[in-house]
Amino acid sequence: MTALPDLNDSQLMDICTLFLKGAGPVQTQKACNKLWKDQGLAVKISREQVNRAVQLAVSRGYLRLAPPYEEHLAQRFEDRFQHPRERIHIASVRKSLDHVVSAAVDVVLGLIDEHAEKNRDDPEKGGRVHLGLGAGRTNMLFAQLLAQALREKRRKPLPPLAFHALTSGFDAGAPEKAPDAFFGYFQNIQPDLRMIGLFGPPLVKASEFKKARQRQITRDSFDQRDKIDIVVTALASYTDPHGDLKRLVELASVGSKEMDVRAVVGDVQYCPFDAEKPVKIRSGLRAMTLFEIDELVERVAAQSMDVVLVSGPCRVCDESRYKALTPLVKSPKLKMWSHIVTDLTTAEKVLDPPPEA
Repeated sequence: MTALPDLNDSQLMDICTLFLKGAGPVQTQKACNKLWKDQGLAVKISREQVNRAVQLAVSRGYLRLAPPYEEHLAQRFEDRFQHPRERIHIASVRKSLDHVVSAAVDVVLGLIDEHAEKNRDDPEKGGRVHLGLGAGRTNMLFAQLLAQALREKRRKPLPPLAFHALTSGFDAGAPEKAPDAFFGYFQNIQPDLRMIGLFGPPLVKASEFKKARQRQITRDSFDQRDKIDIVVTALASYTDPHGDLKRLVELASVGSKEMDVRAVVGDVQYCPFDAEKPVKIRSGLRAMTLFEIDELVERVAAQSMDVVLVSGPCRVCDESRYKALTPLVKSPKLKMWSHIVTDLTTAEKVLDPPPEA
């Protein structure tokens, strides 16, 4: 029998195609062995190897499930909150961050095509599409799946792309969650790929934030932020112990005064908000971020930028982040998104909050 690692891409796809069309392991084994024998190949698999071959294909990124959307709930969002239902993407899954992020990838792929067309006659962009990537586990998964999807699309010419980091990393124990670390996923997608990092201190004194943005090490990143067409960011509930803002507050007393006296509900890229508006950090330390929440609100309102907000369950504990999403849906001062991608449980709880909320 041929060892699985010795199967080439074409042979793995032969197995997956038959198996996913409903052929059982024995039928798939026999059909593939005959096919390869007819092709003059000395390749042969056992029926036990069929399931493992499909798993291998998944691990190599050949297969990606695209969850269907729940249109009824999207219509309820439109009826309740007056948000166009085509901007509310509710994946028909529960407690599956991977599928929510996969749905977000599909949304962003469509937006890339739209902005490539808009930017074609822009002398400064020349058709290039600029994407801003946030930090954290959800955004890391998004970067992985987007890179996979872009490689799949290389059969057709991709528009030139540029990726911007929206924040600096802060966690020495988890550097993989910093946007600059995500750039490695996109290596070799296209020859003219551009990457704009955000280097500098992850935390600065709130009173010195404007000055810190003008320092040479960060100024180039801020000077180029107006080019960004699409921002992709997750959110976190402040009550979630796995949220990065919670950890920043505990470790570094970020915005200690404001965080103590305000009813913080959640954050977007370390920028906190309460039930009605952004919480401004004016004392102590704050995170270095390319955009404030109110800046995103302005750009979305002006239709100069698309912001895709991914609100899946916590990657660690699977808890819904509906408490953090609800103000962003209800309050005009927090309408920092153009598209929401979420799951059934979160959408249902935003529409019909449970009694304990």
